[in-house]
Amino acid sequence: MDALVKIEAVLFDADGVVQRPSAQWQPALEALAGHPERVGAFLAEIFAAEKPSLTGQAEFSTALSEVLARWGIDLPVAEVLEIWTMIEPSVDIISVIESLDVRCCLATNQQRHRAEYMSRELHYADLFEDLFYSCHLGVMKPSARYFLEVARRLDILPVNLLFLDDNRTNVEAAESIGLNAVVFDQQHGGNRLREILQSFNIDC
Repeated sequence: MDALVKIEAVLFDADGVVQRPSAQWQPALEALAGHPERVGAFLAEIFAAEKPSLTGQAEFSTALSEVLARWGIDLPVAEVLEIWTMIEPSVDIISVIESLDVRCCLATNQQRHRAEYMSRELHYADLFEDLFYSCHLGVMKPSARYFLEVARRLDILPVNLLFLDDNRTNVEAAESIGLNAVVFDQQHGGNRLREILQSFNIDC
């Protein structure tokens, strides 16, 4: 890294970086789909239906209810939505973030229901100074527009931002507009996160 560049804010992806599905997530999906072999197709259909809600163009609950109807699943949507909040923050990673003096932000693709749960129940509204949910920005990663909008809202030049994501496509998109970006997975652990941050002259 250029020693003259000062990182003014670190952007953390959510899923795969600061959080992961809980142990109950997979069994709950299998029970809902009716058979483990059906989970892949079931999830693929849900993810496709979810996409408009990731940019705030639709409500996930509506799209989910339509998928459940097609699969003949007669359960209240509110009950099924709980599966999407079966999330565990990575204690190791959260501990590092809590120790940082630099501005820390969440930069993640989420629909409103999950975003609200993460902010409130996982206390991300307290942990991060800024929460950049795609559903609120109206654009999602890996679009370069997502990162441009984040930089605009922070009023920080892209060269002074560091972005961490477990998805290489997202990292490359961030780099394309001048952000410092690194592929990082929460499984790499807190020590590896500290190494990355220290390589950008961030004390931790």
